[in-house]
Amino acid sequence: MLNSTLYILNSGFGDMLKQINIFFHLSDVYSFNPKVFIRQNNKRNTLKSHIFFDEIGFSSIIGPRPQTCVEEAASLSEISAEITEAYKFDASSYNNPGLEELVGGRDREIHPKLRALATQSNLCAEIVKRRDTTNRIALHVRRGDVAQINGDDFPSVFDIPAVAGRILHCRGLFHKETLCDELSYGNRRRFADTSTHLDTLNRLKEREGVDSHVLVSDGFTKISRQLVGMHPKLLLDSTLSVEALEAALVNELRPLMVGASQTVIGESNSTFYDTIFTALACRVVISQSAGFLMELSKLFELDIEFVTPELRPVLDPLSVDPD
Repeated sequence: MLNSTLYILNSGFGDMLKQINIFFHLSDVYSFNPKVFIRQNNKRNTLKSHIFFDEIGFSSIIGPRPQTCVEEAASLSEISAEITEAYKFDASSYNNPGLEELVGGRDREIHPKLRALATQSNLCAEIVKRRDTTNRIALHVRRGDVAQINGDDFPSVFDIPAVAGRILHCRGLFHKETLCDELSYGNRRRFADTSTHLDTLNRLKEREGVDSHVLVSDGFTKISRQLVGMHPKLLLDSTLSVEALEAALVNELRPLMVGASQTVIGESNSTFYDTIFTALACRVVISQSAGFLMELSKLFELDIEFVTPELRPVLDPLSVDPD
C-alpha cells in the first residue's frame, strides 16, 4: 500500500482534527496509508500541537516531514487515483464539493481508525472518569481572536471619544455600521454576544429543569495583548498592563456567571484542559464555535448535545392574537 502524508494547515485544534479526518476517509477511497505532518511553528494554539495529538492517542499517525516540501505538495482538493507522497490542506480544500462527493458524506463521522486510537487514549479515560451528569449544561463562550468589544461599555478603561460607536477587535477598530463589510464572515460567525448566549442558556435551563450551569471561555488574552501592544492611545491609562485589561474585559461575561457552579476563563495549558474536562462532563454544550469540543466529543463517543446560541425573534405585541 502506498504511503501519503498530509501537511496540516495551521489552525485551531478542532479544525486540524477535521483535516485529519477527511484525509483518512480519502485513504479508504484511494487505498493509501495515511500519515500526517504537523509543523512545529503553530502559533495558533497555546498548547503545542504535538502534545495535544499525543494526548488523544494520535502519535502513531504522526509521520516525519515528507521529502516533498509543502510548497510543492499537491492540494488535497486535487487528490486523484495517482497518489503522491505528500498533500497539503489549503483554502481550496475547505467545503470542496469534489471532496465531499468522493467520501460520500462519511467525513461527517469520525474515521473508525481515528476513533479506535482516541478511545484508547489517556485523555479519553480521564474525561470518561470525570463525566458527571450533575452539571447538565456547559456554556462555552468563544472570545479569543474573535472577541468584539463595545468600546462604549467600558468608560473606565477606554478613551470614550476615541472609541465611541466602535467595536474593538484583534484585527482593529471597526465602526458598528460597517463591521459586517470589513470583518470576514469566517471570523464573525464564531462570535455571539452575551445577550444571545444568555437567552439560549435560560431556554435550555427551562427545558432541562435545572438552575445551574458551568461557564468556560478562552477569555480576553489575545485582544488585551493587541490593544496594549498596538493601540495604547485608546486606553485611559496607556501604562495599563495586559493582565489588568484582561481582568476588566471579563466584565462582559458577568451576566453569564450568574447561576454558574463553576467558571473556567482564560488561555493557558491548564485552562485548556480544565475547559475540556468541565465542558465534556456535561450533557449539553451551548457554543457558537464548538470546534475542538465537538470533535473530541465525537472522537471519544460521548453522548453530548451541542446547541448553537440563537436569539428568539422579538414579537410585535400588536400582532399576537390574545386568544
